[in-house]
Amino acid sequence: MDGLRGLPDCIHAGSEYLQARYIPENMLKESSASRSPGLDMARALAIAAVLAAHSGLFFARFWRDMNSFSFWSGVFGVELFFVLSGLLIGKILFRDVLPHCSFRKMGIFFLRRWMRTLPAYYAVLALLVIYAFAAQAPLPHIWRYAAFLQNCPPEYAAFFPVSWSLSVEQWAYIAIPPLLLTAAHLPFSASREWRMLWGIVAAVAFCAMMRLYAAADAPALWDEDFRKQVPFRLDAVLFGVGAAWLRQYRPGIHARLGHVFVFAASVSLLWIFARHYSGAVFQPEGNVFLKSFGFSVIDMSLALSLCFLDCSAELRHALDPAALPGKLALLGSRYAYSVYLVHWTPFIFFSQQAEGKCIYDVIGFYIVALLITFFMSYKLYCFIEKPCMNIRPKFYDGV
Repeated sequence: MDGLRGLPDCIHAGSEYLQARYIPENMLKESSASRSPGLDMARALAIAAVLAAHSGLFFARFWRDMNSFSFWSGVFGVELFFVLSGLLIGKILFRDVLPHCSFRKMGIFFLRRWMRTLPAYYAVLALLVIYAFAAQAPLPHIWRYAAFLQNCPPEYAAFFPVSWSLSVEQWAYIAIPPLLLTAAHLPFSASREWRMLWGIVAAVAFCAMMRLYAAADAPALWDEDFRKQVPFRLDAVLFGVGAAWLRQYRPGIHARLGHVFVFAASVSLLWIFARHYSGAVFQPEGNVFLKSFGFSVIDMSLALSLCFLDCSAELRHALDPAALPGKLALLGSRYAYSVYLVHWTPFIFFSQQAEGKCIYDVIGFYIVALLITFFMSYKLYCFIEKPCMNIRPKFYDGV
């Protein structure tokens, strides 16, 4: 009888394996219980924030506070992408990879993750190279972009600017699994899961202290020298991995942190933070706190917000895929990556065409830029991103 007690779980696990192994992802119901509508909404909000930030290219001269709005909208949007990526890869690592410590499972993890992110990235990079050749524009060292080493100024400044965040994420994907494995095998008396948590905490603290030392040692630019440099920003993804650790090993604490009051407090902290560091005289370059612990405050608040978005039953009900809010969240989540990759070129091109025009003409150019962005994103998703994701189940092995 004891041997039969786990039979329902085995059957359930087996059905999930067969479904993921043999049924193409485009035939799976994206509204299944395995999805988190709250995280779909988070991804949709992140790309909406980035688009809103870059709308300043069109409307900054018409709205006095547009520069401050664009600044913080872009910061929060990209940081939300970082933390969300950490949460998603952390769930996979803690559930399927780290318990087995298998090189094969680790390799499958990397393969599936890179099939999700790299093909679309390289496709857009190739199109930008072709566009630069056609326009007879100077090309930077493309090998830097191919190896995600473009975050050394000023290589990324004029060519594929949004790719700086992808460099941070890709190197985080490479660095975090070995970090967790190393921490798990340290000779401490604590349990394996606690050693991994202390490894996360130590790495987050180390990144913040590196930023503090660099900010205090010499003058540097907040954006180019801190925000967009890989060694300084790995902790952004690690905050999401920490939220995944709570979800996996301390679900009770994760659920309590997912209370609506914690979510409201986190959002309020972000709002206060943005209001305090804004205005015409705001200069992040001269602010040591923003260069060091300011990133930690933002990422911690976003990680706490994701706890609510991930586990709230009320939100899951409100985002039912059959209802309009759920459809919008799923749609925004599905195309978020493609939109992020392609939107900058139409935005910068049509904002240049709109210079000196009246507000109605500017709105027209802005709408055209959005339509072209969405069309290109749809094609990129259909022809590159989705087919590559459909191949991933062939490499499924519990990862």
